[in-house]
Amino acid sequence: MYEKQSILALILARGGSKRLPGKNVKWIGGKPMIAWTIEAAKKSKYIDRVIVSTDSEEIASVSKKYGAETPFKRPDELASDTASSIDAVFHVLKWLKDNEKKEYDFITLLQPTSPLRTAEHLDEAIEQMMGNDHLDAMNSFYAWDKKPDWIHAVGASGFLENALKMENSFTVSTQCLVPNGAMYIIKSDILFKEKTFYPKKLGYYLMKRADSVDVDTQEDFDLANFLIKQKNTSKKSIVIRNYEINEGKRVFVIAEAGVNHNGDLEKAIALVDLAAEIGADAIKFQTFKAEQVVTEKGDMAEYQKRNLGFEKTQREMLKDLELPENFYPPIMERCKEKQILFLSTPHGGKESVDFLEYLGVPAHKIGSGDLTHYILLDKIARTGKPIILATGMATLDEVKDAVEFIKSKGNHQIIVLHCTSNYPCPPVDVNMAAMKTLMRELDVPVGYSDHTEGLTAAIMATTLGAALYEFHFTLDKNLPGPDHRASANPEEAKERVKAIRQASLMMGNSAKEATVDEKKFTLPIARRSIVAAKNFKKGALISFNDIEAKRPADGLSPIHYEKIIGKTAKKDYKKDEQIRLDDFV
Repeated sequence: MYEKQSILALILARGGSKRLPGKNVKWIGGKPMIAWTIEAAKKSKYIDRVIVSTDSEEIASVSKKYGAETPFKRPDELASDTASSIDAVFHVLKWLKDNEKKEYDFITLLQPTSPLRTAEHLDEAIEQMMGNDHLDAMNSFYAWDKKPDWIHAVGASGFLENALKMENSFTVSTQCLVPNGAMYIIKSDILFKEKTFYPKKLGYYLMKRADSVDVDTQEDFDLANFLIKQKNTSKKSIVIRNYEINEGKRVFVIAEAGVNHNGDLEKAIALVDLAAEIGADAIKFQTFKAEQVVTEKGDMAEYQKRNLGFEKTQREMLKDLELPENFYPPIMERCKEKQILFLSTPHGGKESVDFLEYLGVPAHKIGSGDLTHYILLDKIARTGKPIILATGMATLDEVKDAVEFIKSKGNHQIIVLHCTSNYPCPPVDVNMAAMKTLMRELDVPVGYSDHTEGLTAAIMATTLGAALYEFHFTLDKNLPGPDHRASANPEEAKERVKAIRQASLMMGNSAKEATVDEKKFTLPIARRSIVAAKNFKKGALISFNDIEAKRPADGLSPIHYEKIIGKTAKKDYKKDEQIRLDDFV
């Protein structure tokens, strides 16, 4: 192990980019591009500090969010297209010396446009650097396996010419390396002395070509995005009690009772019984006191006015829909008897979270209206339990920001639900394609919260691979309350869960192959064997017109018909007699 040296990581990130505008904060693989570099540096075993030098407030904000320091704004003259990186680096080092009296033994310059470089790469390179006393710097490269004299360029004449003239001919032992710009590690005194990241005593850290993409153009971005996804093809499953929840797995179904108990314990118990009967995996209520949710001035939502048929303040409406604390023990006991998970949305904020934690719920649901309630997100994230996050009314950026905020608090157990906050939701507003967008853009499982009528959305979500499906249900659509009319009645709820399970069953697996029954019963009688199309004698030269294929498939497959054409029969054949390959030469 080398003697501990202080190492500063610098990330230079200009706001301007002509070829790919906004590239440093452009989302790639589920996070802003610069975040990949910051996180790699923060995870390094050896780097002491990470500073981002930028002229952009947006880049600075994103950088801080992911744990980097931005103690100053880069001067405009060091942020132009023509400004040199080395001048920007010296600006940082001078600022640290003047303002903090800080100096570092080694400087590590990291390009924010190298999202495939990891903490492991950094640590290996640092270890190689520290393990060789003769080196002044260590830069990252990838191997170039083509002959240098193969490289051509368009010359002044307009024709291709050799771009490289070597004094010594290329041999197999010649090792050619290409700098990939991912990292530059250098001794501080050498940097000040030689004013370059390419000093005379330069070593190299070899990276794979696939890890060396430096994003400068849209083509680079697309390639890096593809490679990141290839490395992260499988999302980590979220486990709630004994249920594994992930895209393409058995759909985890939540029957949303919500406030459809109408403040009546018997109705709440009946809803538990119904949820278990229809085959849901969990039943979910809402935990709140009206004054925790809304001020006295809060109005009812339009769908609530429409569904109730009258208007009063939202607090007055919610007061009638509270689930009293003494209702929880019998409800949870009934859930235990019926072997169905009890869940509840902490709709009342921090106090509701504390109460549900006291009850020992296995996960927390965050409703669409609270996607931007970061106080609540912070509180729930710190429980360390799985979080189900609904995204009605949200933009993609708002969803990404909420997910990253939860992760920043140390909780990565997140399931995101696409939904539309309209009750009921008309088909034109479902936008199920947005669920696919969330699946593609996020590195967490994605599901669907359904407010539609009928079975179509449930089947679509299932076949598209939803990890979790949630829907409102009621004992009777005609009961008073804001959500009953937009909820599935007992028969509809039963049919919905049945449709989900059947759709999952029908999806099967990705292998295209014959089923057991097809192989055993259908294939033998449906496929064909080669037969004689007419009578022909021994010694006949077989042509295309002499053969045909007919059922059953217990003879020579017509796949092999060309093996018969042009051959001579060694025996007589009658029409429809199955052809044997051994009978021809």
